[in-house]
Amino acid sequence: MKITWYGHATIGLEHEGKHVLFDPFLIHNPACSLETLDNLPKVDALVLTHGHNDHIADAAGIIERDQPVVCSNFELAMFLASKGAKNLQPMNKGGTVDLGFAKVSMTNAFHSSSWDNGDGSNTYLGEAAGMVVKWASHAIYHMGDTEIFGDMALINELHKPDIAFVPIGDRFTMGAESAALACNRFFDFKKVLPIHHGTFPLLTGTPAAFKAGLKKGEMINIAPMGSITL
Repeated sequence: MKITWYGHATIGLEHEGKHVLFDPFLIHNPACSLETLDNLPKVDALVLTHGHNDHIADAAGIIERDQPVVCSNFELAMFLASKGAKNLQPMNKGGTVDLGFAKVSMTNAFHSSSWDNGDGSNTYLGEAAGMVVKWASHAIYHMGDTEIFGDMALINELHKPDIAFVPIGDRFTMGAESAALACNRFFDFKKVLPIHHGTFPLLTGTPAAFKAGLKKGEMINIAPMGSITL
């Protein structure tokens, strides 16, 4: 499996001709060098943790181009239906959908979720979540944007994730130190990619601080637009 970090919280998984993309924030993402969606591989499934602009800004463009399966909470799915999405798998926390090649489960997260309409108003898009994708002998956990919380232990018990994408930027999510504590106390990850940092000046958490606190598992050390193959 190939894992590509496009910067911020946007991550692609590619395996055996299928492409799953988490939280597409690409063209206007200062950490991402893609100038057009034409340079993005065809997307088979969009997995969305919540509806903030810095997580779904390019969802409509990808939907128009590829009509991928969309896995998200119900409110976000209906919002994207209004943008042309037809292949929807709405879900909620505790639920699982089977894509045929992979299973997607929604977990809890502590954050907010809305779309900035650009005119001073916001559209509520349901509760924020984390997502677990079980595919190719891996359980891959995208925490979304979240604070540390004790029931992460239950997520570990239920899903046994071995790979995780963990927000460390602080201010809007866990900082580096609390993210490392979450990994150490609640999980048994083999590999961890710190995300949601460095994109904007307000996100002050650093991979170095996260790595210094991480006692379990290996930190994936790649820059935005970098990839690893497992």
